[in-house]
Order: sequence, then C-alpha cells, then structure tokens
Amino acid sequence: MLKRLHRFDRTLPDIGIKMKTGLTVDFRNRDILRNEEEEGAVPLFYAQHIKEGKIQFPIKKEHEYVVTNQQGLMQDNKNYLFVKRFTTKEETRRLQCGIYLEKDFPQYRKISTQNKINFILGF
Repeated sequence: MLKRLHRFDRTLPDIGIKMKTGLTVDFRNRDILRNEEEEGAVPLFYAQHIKEGKIQFPIKKEHEYVVTNQQGLMQDNKNYLFVKRFTTKEETRRLQCGIYLEKDFPQYRKISTQNKINFILGF
C-alpha cells in the first residue's frame, strides 16, 4: 500500500483541495440541537450518517437537526466528501468516507457537520 501511495507526487493542498473539520460541536451547542425537523432547521451530519461510501439521512438519531443563525455553524449545500475522524476497531476499513451530493438534499440551502467528521469541498 505504501508503494502505491508514494506514486502520488502531489498532496491535496498542492491541487487546491482543503480538508476541514466539521463545524458544530454538539455538546457545546445543545440549545440549537433538534431531534425533529422544524421550520428553519438544517440537517446536522454525524459520522453515523456515513454508510458504505454514501450519506444516509435521516437515520432517526438524536439531534439530527440544528436551528441557528450562526453562520459559522452552517455551510452551503454543496458536494462534499465526508471523512470519519474516528473509526471503531470493529470496522474493517479504518478510513471511512461518504460522498454527500447536494442533489440528494435539494430541500436545504444550508447544512451543518458535527466536528467529529472532516469534509472536503468541491469535487
């Protein structure tokens, strides 16, 4: 595997791609978390929403929505690659990614990501 990886001569930043940390620290923002969708709510994506390379939402998990005017906790509904920052020992692959496609969630202009996932914009 290392031999294959070393064939790449450029890194993600070299080609203009940045990985960012999810925006919402859920335990610090409990007052904006919601269990059900309501007026003004945007989806909050967690690592549990990443399943077999895709994003599944909703999954009937607690706090899947946020209601806030804080722009720093929201991001545009665009195409992303979500990456789990932490995986369990039981998972066969330590790197778990899921493709988020804006067309799958056209009802939202904004979304949010929990800070235990990373995301890459613009593919």
